[in-house]
Amino acid sequence: MENLIYSYTRKQAIEDGVLFQCPETLRTEAGFNYPIAWTTSLEIIINNSVNKGGNVYEGVVWDLLTMLHLAAKQSQGESIIFFQVIIWSEFTRDNRTMKFKAICGPGDTMDPVLTVMLPNED
Repeated sequence: MENLIYSYTRKQAIEDGVLFQCPETLRTEAGFNYPIAWTTSLEIIINNSVNKGGNVYEGVVWDLLTMLHLAAKQSQGESIIFFQVIIWSEFTRDNRTMKFKAICGPGDTMDPVLTVMLPNED
């Protein structure tokens, strides 16, 4: 058995700004029981879409959670879910369908958590 040299917790990642915690009110209103966080890349996409075409932060997050919820219902218990959201993109300067990935796994206390990211992130 190998000795653990260092562990980087989800809590530390949120405190460091590597992960961004989904507001609890939005998460529960969208029907999720597990904590949700997303990567810096996704936070940048969310923030870049704010104030474009009337978008507000909560609205963009709501769209993301709605599509994640629909994909999770269809996933049949899979731990990795791919889903799409129509979101304003700084790259195309308009609304476009963007792909995302959500991973359900154990958090710091071994309770289930969801982490949302771009498809090429781990």
